[in-house]
Amino acid sequence: MNFSLLYKMERAPDCYDARRLLEHWFNIIFNGEGLLVTNFKVRDNYPHHGAHKRTHGKVKQMSQSYACKATVKALKIQEVLSLKIKDLLNDTYKEGTFSLYVKPEDVAVKSIALVGCSERSSLTRYKGNYSWPVTSPASKTEVSCRKNPLQSAQRSCEISIELEQAFWKKPNMTECKLLEKLPNSILDLQDIKLTEENAQDVVQHILYLLPDATLHAEELEIIARKISDIVELADMSVTLAETVLSILDYILLQEIEDENFRKITDCILKMTEEMGYKVLYTERNISVLTTSLALLVLRPDPRLFGGLAFGITSYNRGVDLKISVQENPFRKALASVFLPKSLKNFLGIKYSDPDRRSKIQFKFFGTTSLFLDDSLTMERLNTYVVSASIENASVQNLNEPVTVTLHHIDQNRGNAAVHCVFWDFGKNNGLGGWNTSGCEMEYTDMNYTICFCNHLTHFGVLLYNYRSSTAPAMGHQRCRLPVCGSMFHEIEEKLFQGTTKSPQCSSW
Repeated sequence: MNFSLLYKMERAPDCYDARRLLEHWFNIIFNGEGLLVTNFKVRDNYPHHGAHKRTHGKVKQMSQSYACKATVKALKIQEVLSLKIKDLLNDTYKEGTFSLYVKPEDVAVKSIALVGCSERSSLTRYKGNYSWPVTSPASKTEVSCRKNPLQSAQRSCEISIELEQAFWKKPNMTECKLLEKLPNSILDLQDIKLTEENAQDVVQHILYLLPDATLHAEELEIIARKISDIVELADMSVTLAETVLSILDYILLQEIEDENFRKITDCILKMTEEMGYKVLYTERNISVLTTSLALLVLRPDPRLFGGLAFGITSYNRGVDLKISVQENPFRKALASVFLPKSLKNFLGIKYSDPDRRSKIQFKFFGTTSLFLDDSLTMERLNTYVVSASIENASVQNLNEPVTVTLHHIDQNRGNAAVHCVFWDFGKNNGLGGWNTSGCEMEYTDMNYTICFCNHLTHFGVLLYNYRSSTAPAMGHQRCRLPVCGSMFHEIEEKLFQGTTKSPQCSSW
């Protein structure tokens, strides 16, 4: 089915808008008709002619074209089923600023003969063996858990839209308990093999054990190894990602300054990066928050990408962490990253299927304990750390810079020099350290620093430790105190202006 999505708004719609609108519409038109949409996919129809136009300051109604393929299950025997479905789809649906329009000639309906999912067994090491009976397509079956039979393991027989045949999804055993209890010591977990059926149980158990743990080198190594094993799994649920981040959050808030901890910090950074891209989600974006860590992953439409900003709008040392994403630079944020429009070339613009496009990942670290650099003697990290990356892409040497804005942990009242830096994994013999290459300070005062960087990675701001006449010159624009008022007020305007114009780049 081809359909048009009419819109009258500043932002052009994307596949996620179309998918949400279709889901609501399908529920309305098929309700009470003995028909059920089991699943559907939406992709762009190329070429597009959907750029918005303005007429006397108003946005003119425009349209985007999409294609949809859906599987419709008949809940009862019906005659001339194809004609009925085509008739129901010959309609217009309006919701908010969107209108969905389908022409009769753009709908094709065909019947498919599906064979149900055959009997199948699941042999698991930690939760027992399960036998799944023959199940009809687009149906779910349940089997009692072996350890706790009042709860059930579930498995769905779904329909592949592309192959037009039924298949078994992976079993869901989250309600089933392990056959044997896990040991009450992190050290004794080293011989527990991580699998998809016990991963959530193991990480939840580690989180339970942490308050009584000493977090010495051996315990930290086992925890890091278990998290690494989890990242190696094919899929990761949001719940599993939240639990893993909660473990890291607890450890980082202990502010361990031990050489053995330094040896696993780069491993932790790389694992959280890979984990972010493995989290399963169906919406435009997903965010995972703990008390001091934030992870946000989204898959933008490359055709509509005109820049993207990620910001931490609230945070107070492990309390009230809030994350947001928007198209324009933030006027007020504790920490933010703005990606320029030129990055659209890294987002897989050639794909009409949104699931094949590259994801963007942002992270915030509300503690500095992961980023200790032994080579620093005259400087210290004076901001929290943010990072940005694009899936399967090495983003370097950009002509249009990434704008990073970071609020100082301690106010720079002495006008000490600051440096914009990124975390270099290869520094200090592989332990990692701060590097200034590719980053320049665009603006700073006692509260904020704005950096321009030509690559994507982890970003921070170093502060010169000594406030004396021999300290390096700052080379910054000073904010006159009578004008500033609060720490946010004057910076709001400078922050916004600084991300729209750059003396280094003529395109800004």
